[in-house]
Amino acid sequence: MIPVPILLPGEKTSTRIEPEKSLYEQIPLVTQNEGIVDAAILVGYPWADEFRNHGVVMVTGDNKKAVTSGAEKLANQFWESRNDFKFVAPTTTLDESLKLALKSKLNPFIISDMGDNPTAGGAGDVTHTLNQLLLRSEFKNSNGPSLIYASIPGPDLIKKAYRFRSWFFLLKVMLELLLMTDIALQFFCQEKLHRLKKEILMLKLKL
Repeated sequence: MIPVPILLPGEKTSTRIEPEKSLYEQIPLVTQNEGIVDAAILVGYPWADEFRNHGVVMVTGDNKKAVTSGAEKLANQFWESRNDFKFVAPTTTLDESLKLALKSKLNPFIISDMGDNPTAGGAGDVTHTLNQLLLRSEFKNSNGPSLIYASIPGPDLIKKAYRFRSWFFLLKVMLELLLMTDIALQFFCQEKLHRLKKEILMLKLKL
């Protein structure tokens, strides 16, 4: 493992564009060498407030020389590309994003908060963006533009989810039991069929 002093958001590390595309294309070239089991490039997670959070190159195998050489090759290329990473989509301030969205003729117009992204480990409970939306006059008018804001967990929804979790657990158990029963039934049928074939074979031998 080689730590690399780089910390990048996911929006800058798409493997569809350079330099990440070429960087990750080097991994199969490393793993094809004898004595190497696997290789990976980890870009880190910038939203976690941890000192140990940084880029890492990991290569595993049973040939120390090949593992070291492969890891150093990937780490050096990662470091040399540090200033070339670009955002995969346009970026700007929230205020400017809202202005662009309101002027746009295209629908839907999506604005993403990279720092509070529930699909990437964020809590999804920061209300700053929602507050800014509610302050704008355009959204106070019933005839104004419509939008979907995702996602802020509501207390009522949490209570309902907690109340129904026992039902979901029971349903999960029932489905697992049905699956086990189905597997057992298949096994039973196979056993019966096997015995039947064996009995037929014994009968033929006697005849």
